[in-house]
Amino acid sequence: MVVNKTQLEVYIWYDNEWGYSCRMADLVNIVASTDSGESKSLRHL
Repeated sequence: MVVNKTQLEVYIWYDNEWGYSCRMADLVNIVASTDSGESKSLRHL
């Protein structure tokens, strides 16, 4: 985002591979339990 003619604001988000892998495993478990008829909330993530 350009702040003025001489400044630029940059927003960066970094997640290590372990954190990403854990979140993907959580998502797979949620999708699998939803597909089998169980209901699970995404709030615990």
